[in-house]
Amino acid sequence: MESKKFKIGDLKITTVVSLALTVFAGIFLAASMRYQYWAGYGPGAGFVPRWSSGIMLVLSLISFIQSFKQPGMKLSEIFPSKIATKNLAITWGALVFFVIFCKILGFVIASTLMLTALFSRGMSVKKSLVCSLVVAVLCFFLFKSVLMVQVPVNQFGW
Repeated sequence: MESKKFKIGDLKITTVVSLALTVFAGIFLAASMRYQYWAGYGPGAGFVPRWSSGIMLVLSLISFIQSFKQPGMKLSEIFPSKIATKNLAITWGALVFFVIFCKILGFVIASTLMLTALFSRGMSVKKSLVCSLVVAVLCFFLFKSVLMVQVPVNQFGW
């Protein structure tokens, strides 16, 4: 007898979403128990959260049970290809880099490096560096001078 190996990609989307909503509703219901249900002459701070999370918990449990009975798309069908996964990783990595280093390096340098990483996927590094610098300086000027929004700067003011 051959045993079938479990893979995350074999799960249905509806099952995963229903499980996540069930967990969320359970946590929300537990948190709502800390608030007063009834206060004097009317409902307290815990009245609406307790009812809404309780109803959500019941409905998400029903949805979770039904997800096993009905056909649906599997997670493996919606995962991106290897090239798309690489593009997503580069995009998220560039975004995280920008968030972490923007205050240290300043807006212009951080956004130039981030945009270079993103633009270099479709053009040469030299061309993407020039385009990134132009876009970063234009955005810096737009936000700082025209819109008068505070922009993170380095010790040189850019």
